[in-house]
Amino acid sequence: MKLFTVLKIGAAILLAVLGLGRFGTAYADDPAYYNLTDLEGLTIYKEGDNELRPTFSLETAGFQEVNPGWGKRKSSYGEFGKHWFELAVTPGIQGSLGLGGFGKLAARLSGVYTFTGGGLDGAGTNPPPDTHPSTFLLEDAYLRWTSGDVFPFVDKDGIEISAGAQRFRPVGSGFLVWSGSSNGGTRGAFWLGARRAFENTGVLRIRKDGFRGDFFYITPHDNPDTNTDVLGTNLEYDITDRTTIGFMYLNVLNSRRVRRDGLNVFNFRGNTAPLASLPGLQFNGELALEENGKKVNSALGGYVGVAYEFADVLWKPRVSYRFAGFSGDKRGSTDKAFDPLFYGQSDWGTWFQGEILGNWVTANSNLLSWLLRLELRPVESVTLNLLYFHFNLAQFTTTEVSRDDVVHTVNVNSKNLGDEVNFAVDWEVNKHLLLTGVYGFNVPGKAARAFTGGSKVWNHFMLYTGLRF
Repeated sequence: MKLFTVLKIGAAILLAVLGLGRFGTAYADDPAYYNLTDLEGLTIYKEGDNELRPTFSLETAGFQEVNPGWGKRKSSYGEFGKHWFELAVTPGIQGSLGLGGFGKLAARLSGVYTFTGGGLDGAGTNPPPDTHPSTFLLEDAYLRWTSGDVFPFVDKDGIEISAGAQRFRPVGSGFLVWSGSSNGGTRGAFWLGARRAFENTGVLRIRKDGFRGDFFYITPHDNPDTNTDVLGTNLEYDITDRTTIGFMYLNVLNSRRVRRDGLNVFNFRGNTAPLASLPGLQFNGELALEENGKKVNSALGGYVGVAYEFADVLWKPRVSYRFAGFSGDKRGSTDKAFDPLFYGQSDWGTWFQGEILGNWVTANSNLLSWLLRLELRPVESVTLNLLYFHFNLAQFTTTEVSRDDVVHTVNVNSKNLGDEVNFAVDWEVNKHLLLTGVYGFNVPGKAARAFTGGSKVWNHFMLYTGLRF
């Protein structure tokens, strides 16, 4: 019997056992599961470490594109959508069971229903006859054991073992490992990306003082299935309370994607707020090296950034700058393109770079980007985000890979992809409801005009609602 099936059965048994207890009401939170803030929600049963509670989220987003494809909706690149809407519903149940001094066992079961309506989405992932795809798929089915005080040589709950279908995010910004599932196409809801769990995982986590170690096996829930399996190690250490360094190693054991099969990835990263007298000053950076014999030769991806937050100034402005670069194939070679792997959206601009270019046009390969960002908080519940991107190709190329992994071929004699501005407003109405509005525009450079044949300014409008219990 496959491990995935065993974990589904085990999670169901644990949740059933918890359900036999008496019913009551209490409040608990689950801050990691959705993109909303910490939440107090309904608990069916709670007594000590024993808890059972349902969860539910509803997400909707509506889109309007003006001059999609820079005025050339259908081109050698493919077709871009003009207006559509997306829906995602995620019901689930989760619980925990105390083991009487031997730690705690937890489980979760959930599914995701998604729908796209109104027309082709921005990246053109749902062409006819699947223009209005809808589907319901299993999302989470995992068991997790945490050690409590069993091992005095680590922190409380310093050892955690989990397996099954679950989200796995060992690195903070989502640069390489964040989303474990494909969205869009016949699954629907491309932008919402509500499916985030890996199809199968096995994870050992160790925590001791400022050290964190993750040893993991992950299988993405991609569509179409690429039969990809990954082994990895992630190590992180807090040198001081203001400086953290990290290292991650990944080995792709097998994959139907030829360049990914056998790939080795070495990732180095760090962040620091070096001056106690200027706690708002922060630096961060990350570098990933990919090797795979003759198929991939020293492909590189990384970024460096600096930010300053004026915590004592009205509206608490935070200003940041980031440069990111991802290698591409030189003309006549096919071994330098960076594979962005399982990256995701942990914040605006990370790591779908630009609500137009990063979502609808291209992925993080053969790309250079410069980002200036301003964040303002006029009140605690409202955040204003203004982002400016400049994009270049890393290498002159005759091909480009879109977000739906389709390779497009065209003669390009410029590296300038253009400039983009995004303005996003996030309003956390309460702990259950998040509203977001986005306006963006992209001015095409010579390379973008060559890819699509369009030359107009592309305008983007989006409204999002997230409801969670």
